[in-house]
Amino acid sequence: MTAREAATWTGAGSAHAPVEAAVPGGSPDGARRTHASRVLICDQLPLMRDGLRTMLSATSDFVVTGTAEDRGATLEAMARTGPDVVLVGLSEPAEAVDLVHRVLGAAHQQGRTPPSFVVLYNECRSEDMAQLIAADVRGLIRRDATRSEVIDAIHRVVRGQTAFSPEIVDQLRTWFLRKGTVAAEDTSGAADALTQREREILVLIGRGSSPEEIAQSLFIGLTTVRTHIYRIRHKLSLKDRAQLVAYAYRTGLVERLTPVSGPLAS
Repeated sequence: MTAREAATWTGAGSAHAPVEAAVPGGSPDGARRTHASRVLICDQLPLMRDGLRTMLSATSDFVVTGTAEDRGATLEAMARTGPDVVLVGLSEPAEAVDLVHRVLGAAHQQGRTPPSFVVLYNECRSEDMAQLIAADVRGLIRRDATRSEVIDAIHRVVRGQTAFSPEIVDQLRTWFLRKGTVAAEDTSGAADALTQREREILVLIGRGSSPEEIAQSLFIGLTTVRTHIYRIRHKLSLKDRAQLVAYAYRTGLVERLTPVSGPLAS
């Protein structure tokens, strides 16, 4: 979200009470709104914190459990409120990596289900990006993302999906190419269990196509695509889209398979 949008939403909220406080019978932190996802905001800039809080509080799908300006305050707030999602906007990706590990460690020690993460970044080196993905960060979007992009990213991670900026997929490909792992063979033989159609879909996922784009490209239904993706993940023991992309490039499937449709021919 841009600073201008943050200022706009901060101003928009000044004339109205926060949504969670206006829910009949609900407490200020929205404890009664069990249908809403609980979001904790961590950002060093007061303007961003206030803008994000006002923006998300105006959406009935979310309850903002609190805001924090640094890693220590985030850990304290997490222990108090138990959020479903932590929205992280720190200036240095390394700080975000450290925060994610600390939050996951604290949740493990406390016997709690760890929250999901959406990280807002200005610049993200491939190495930092890889560490964030390895820590199971499911949302990586630019700091100048629009309101709808932020909201959509949180929705997606709540559903267990990933929400990456298009450049993240491009960086993944470049990173694996630079590491020299693209041509590596699948020594486990797991890919042998995939059908030809599943391989085609995995290639498209590796090239950054969404399920909707895959359905259009292969002239099949969206439900069919999702079923294939589920089966691919099960056969390869992969958890999410990020791991599917990594697998496609690590094993060289994207480079080895013969293009069968428009997006593969590029």
